Amino acid sequence: MARRPARAEVVPLPERSERAGRNPATGEAITIAAHPARPRGKVRLRSLKPLRNVL
Repeated sequence: MARRPARAEVVPLPERSERAGRNPATGEAITIAAHPARPRGKVRLRSLKPLRNVL
């Protein structure tokens, strides 16, 4: 059986409030809408100890 060099885990994305932004094409100021928290967020890989010892 092969050893895995990393462990995958899902990191939930937090709630984002409404914020000011800028259109890069025109330079016009815009408002970026708020987004609710998302329980299924990003996948993050964490290296396991044998790989960290090699690095």
